[in-house]
Amino acid sequence: MDTTDIVGLIKQHHHQIKKTVKRTVKNESLVDDIVQEVCIKIYIYFQTNDMPTNISAWITTVSKNTATDHLRKIQRNNHLLNHLQQEAIFHNCSEWNPESEALFKQMIEYVQNALNEMDPNTKKIILLRQQGLSYTEIAQQMNLPKNTVKTKIFRGRKQLMTFLQKNGVFQNDL
Repeated sequence: MDTTDIVGLIKQHHHQIKKTVKRTVKNESLVDDIVQEVCIKIYIYFQTNDMPTNISAWITTVSKNTATDHLRKIQRNNHLLNHLQQEAIFHNCSEWNPESEALFKQMIEYVQNALNEMDPNTKKIILLRQQGLSYTEIAQQMNLPKNTVKTKIFRGRKQLMTFLQKNGVFQNDL
């Protein structure tokens, strides 16, 4: 397919994409970003592949899967973010004292030490992912296969959590 055909196809199914994403995420503030991501995926797919037999069903599946992946990403980082947010709230409250500041700095030091124990590629991949880059973008930037990036992120996060649990930053029931 040429670019004009792909863009026309995306415009034709834009309402369907948006409706599917809205139904999946139920959060209006996320919808436009995810719709844009879906459109990019569709565009990239048709650069090298033929049209599926049931284009409408295929677009719905891509939209739903992309939205679900986005929700999983949010959920995966939710516990760590909540913990850090609680620390930040504690940092801003009136009970903040030198001891709590020292504990907060110690926690940051533990995270930095855990990252420093990782091999340099894994550390870089984890940091790029936390900056919001997609697996594909990281794979392109690092010149690695996408599945290698996914594996390194999974193992790196697991290594990070294990280190933090061993040092008492997080409880073992996570």
